Amino acid sequence: MGDVPDPMSDEPDNRPRVYDLKNPFSESPAAAQARRRRSLALALGLIFFVVIIFIVTLVKLKGNVLAANHL
Repeated sequence: MGDVPDPMSDEPDNRPRVYDLKNPFSESPAAAQARRRRSLALALGLIFFVVIIFIVTLVKLKGNVLAANHL
């Protein structure tokens, strides 16, 4: 891949500004690593939440099935 010209360039000369695909926010390596860690923490939290909701749903459904067997 590499660098592609930035279509939103407002520079006075006709040289296109270069847009780095590996660092689209022009941030320092430490900031990029912090962003990746936040994204990973958010993803893991969301996965954990979905698993908890799934388990609670299964437990409630099983309780209703067991209650219906006694009718």
